[in-house]
Amino acid sequence: MIVEHGVLEPDFHLSVSLEEALNRAHAGAGVAWVTLQDPAESEVESVFTAAGLGRPVRSVADHRWGHAGFIGLPGHHQMTLIEVDDDGGGDLVPITLQVVVGPGCLVVLRRGGAGNGGVGLRRRTEARLIELGDAVPKEWAALVALLFVQFDDFDRMLQNIEDTVESLDARLFPAPDGTVLQDTHRADQWITRGGRAIRLLAHGLAEAAADDRLAADAEVRQAITRLRTVAEDLVQRVAWAEQAVDSLADTMLGLTSQRSNELSTRQAAVAQRISAYALLFAIPNALFALYGTNFEHLPVILTRDYGYAVLLVIAAGLTAFTAWRLRRNGWL
Repeated sequence: MIVEHGVLEPDFHLSVSLEEALNRAHAGAGVAWVTLQDPAESEVESVFTAAGLGRPVRSVADHRWGHAGFIGLPGHHQMTLIEVDDDGGGDLVPITLQVVVGPGCLVVLRRGGAGNGGVGLRRRTEARLIELGDAVPKEWAALVALLFVQFDDFDRMLQNIEDTVESLDARLFPAPDGTVLQDTHRADQWITRGGRAIRLLAHGLAEAAADDRLAADAEVRQAITRLRTVAEDLVQRVAWAEQAVDSLADTMLGLTSQRSNELSTRQAAVAQRISAYALLFAIPNALFALYGTNFEHLPVILTRDYGYAVLLVIAAGLTAFTAWRLRRNGWL
């Protein structure tokens, strides 16, 4: 659905209709901003046609981080970003965000998150645009403001990961529990997704910096330089976080393996002890079973009146000798 449409002048002014917003933008009033939340293909086609972006072509559905999004539009600048939203419980929720830049307009397509979540993104972009100080912004200026907001989200995400890494590092010893494994997995997923996205952005900014058409505009060149500086810093932080999470995962794997080995050793020792006691219990039982069932085949000495006592001494001696050997070999 279309969440909102209006014009950034740079203050945002809601429009009665999409056509009104686009007409005001084309007249030089500012940049048309359109936000769509989980849109149907017909809605995307309607907005793109009205904005002069052409007919969208549905690409292979691949919404993983860093990929091209779900609408293919050759010939127009588009990128897939992430928006970090707060779910109300303190957890940060990543949201797939595709931005298509057209003549005098920005179309933002969000997947996931709250239905009116794009309003918060637009407000933060509006505030950044005002900071840039362009009285009548162009689409590139609105995109720059949006990218700075995106970098703020990356910074929040990385700060969250760094805090998680510090917390996990303190919780690894003496032994990691189930929550450590869960939090490590979550941090790994975050850094994988965020790292892929920020590297794609940094690569795109590097290509933009090398584009002669953009380099000819001093304001655009200055904005790209600022964005690249922030992006490169974020890439370095991502690299550190990746190494930290990998190190934590390796350490946790080692500790888990160590605990598993210790448990296996204890289990083997217990099994040995049980087997030893079973053997000691079986010796007299076997002797007396033979004594009772094969009386006529026993040696003469055992058939006398004192034969039972002799067998008892033999059983006790054999059991004691076996116990001594088992203890000597570490089974008891």
